[in-house]
Amino acid sequence: MKRFIALVGLTVLMAPPVVNAEVSDADFQQLKDSLNQALNRINELEKQRVDTNANSEEETSVSEQVTANTAKLSRLDWAERLRIEGDFRYRYENQDVDDTLFSGTPPGPDGEAFGDTIENGSRNRNRIRARLALIAQLPSNVEVGFGLASGSDDPVSANTTLGGYSNSKDVFLDLAYFDWSGFENTNIRGGKFKNTFEVVGKSQLQWDADWRPEGMDIAWDNDRFFAQALGTYLESDSKKDSEFAYMLQAGARLDLGSVKFIGGVGYTDIDAKGSECFYIGNDIAGQATCLGNQASGPNADGNYEYINDFNVYNVFASAAFDVVDTPVSIFGDYIKNSDADNYDQGYLVGLQVGKIKDPGDWQFKYYYEDIEANSTLALLANSDFGGGGTNGKGSVFSAGYGLTKQSNLKLTYYLVERNSDGISTINFGDDFSFDTLQADLNFKFK
Repeated sequence: MKRFIALVGLTVLMAPPVVNAEVSDADFQQLKDSLNQALNRINELEKQRVDTNANSEEETSVSEQVTANTAKLSRLDWAERLRIEGDFRYRYENQDVDDTLFSGTPPGPDGEAFGDTIENGSRNRNRIRARLALIAQLPSNVEVGFGLASGSDDPVSANTTLGGYSNSKDVFLDLAYFDWSGFENTNIRGGKFKNTFEVVGKSQLQWDADWRPEGMDIAWDNDRFFAQALGTYLESDSKKDSEFAYMLQAGARLDLGSVKFIGGVGYTDIDAKGSECFYIGNDIAGQATCLGNQASGPNADGNYEYINDFNVYNVFASAAFDVVDTPVSIFGDYIKNSDADNYDQGYLVGLQVGKIKDPGDWQFKYYYEDIEANSTLALLANSDFGGGGTNGKGSVFSAGYGLTKQSNLKLTYYLVERNSDGISTINFGDDFSFDTLQADLNFKFK
């Protein structure tokens, strides 16, 4: 357009004199001025068009950059939804068992021994426990976790003993679960996960701290009141005589003046009667006791069977307060198996002074435990108390010191009398001492 108008203007200006003669000088000057104005306007319009195109390209570039940055932020947001947590423990352990211990049935009338004989003496070993978990926070209030741990097929221990000429150590699946928190104060989980039942004084009367339930549970907790129901499979394959257990718990946390009180009740139902012992492991007390539980047998397959179900009622309580700016807590835990005719109770009472949170913090803990043979499923009970399982009583002393925020040193001494119920199939019905010293160096990270 610009070129066309310029050409017209030039043609007018160069027209023959005959044409010019017919136009006055004033009219001709006015025509020239109009033409110059038109040309200037055309220049302005073309400049605006160029600027508009440049701005459009700039806006496109900014838009592309915003899209790229959004993608980067999305990737960063996903990374923030992942976390890694775990712990490592180095342990020196000394076990002292006195008196000769027979691990099978006692000697027969002619003096022969059925089963292996464990001589009295001391056992020293160095052990490690390593656990690592990857936790992902997904949309819609879903958490998924996957974890590995050292150890063996023992369901209540992730310890690995050093030695074996420095051979490689086994790693096992420790966690694999989902956790949905779509309802207020409520969590629904499934898979293999940590035991989140309330325990006072870190009591392991019923459940060892390393036990990972396998099944599903639902827990409600508003910080003051709590309730939980768990369904767990001891064996879920019907071809292997599936075994299912369920556990219930409810309680409250109350502030009574300067005292923080926790109290609750629980119930466990495990149909074990007539089933072969779920796990024997290194039971020094003999297979006939299923880690301390009384059993009958051997059956046609040479295995022993539980003689009781475990319908266990539980009552627990603790009170925490400060004495001269030092935290103190007292706690108690009681269980009773209503299905057993004898040796059906267990209890734990204790005291803790101090608490490790920061470097330089210390704590001392003492508790007394008496866990009768049939009071609970021995498979799940504390694996360190008298070598693990039930049918024992004694005192436990523990002291700890904080090295850093993520590490501490603890010493624990178990002074336990095994076969305290005098069951005849164990060591001629006699009790025997099983004392354990543990020195632990603990590290945690998350």
